[in-house]
Amino acid sequence: MRINPKKRLERETAASLAVPTEKNETGSMGFMPYPLANGPSIRLFNVIDDFNREGLGIEILFSFPTERVILRLNRLTA
Repeated sequence: MRINPKKRLERETAASLAVPTEKNETGSMGFMPYPLANGPSIRLFNVIDDFNREGLGIEILFSFPTERVILRLNRLTA
């Protein structure tokens, strides 16, 4: 008995990324680990403006509870 190979699915072309046209239109945020020399690592929470790649805020802690992230984002939007 012969098994037919699977057919490849046709994929749509990827949509181009939206490019911001003015300051503070869109932003990116993320966490970065930073290992310390004595063992533990700290985390950096970065918020960056996508238009000019300006760092809007950075916070450094060992852990980030959800309330802390929400508080930081609310301060940046105010």
